[in-house]
Amino acid sequence: MYRQNTADEWHITNAYKQGNSTNGYLTLDTLMIGEYAFGMWHRVAGINGGGDKNSRKIKIYPNPTNGSFYFEQKNNNITNFKIFDVSGKMIFSGQLKGKCRYQWQPPATGNFIAVF
Repeated sequence: MYRQNTADEWHITNAYKQGNSTNGYLTLDTLMIGEYAFGMWHRVAGINGGGDKNSRKIKIYPNPTNGSFYFEQKNNNITNFKIFDVSGKMIFSGQLKGKCRYQWQPPATGNFIAVF
């Protein structure tokens, strides 16, 4: 996923590219409607959902974040989430109930994926 700056929507790109601490690229070939990508570049995190805006049932903010973030869903049909590093290792998990605040310090700089 890619965005030029923090005010832009994320866009899928077909290749990994290098960038600085404010611009980065992350490719997810299997992102489906209702799934969310969680990207981290130099400890500045950003997330967004797949599919069109009307299909999204969960918000994750602020975007970007450097440690504290919120999950908020319109209805309570998603109850758990897990965050994985790019090697597939689960590094964080939690439960969702309406609006939830989490404090998270990533173990290292890198890219991360949230699964609901």
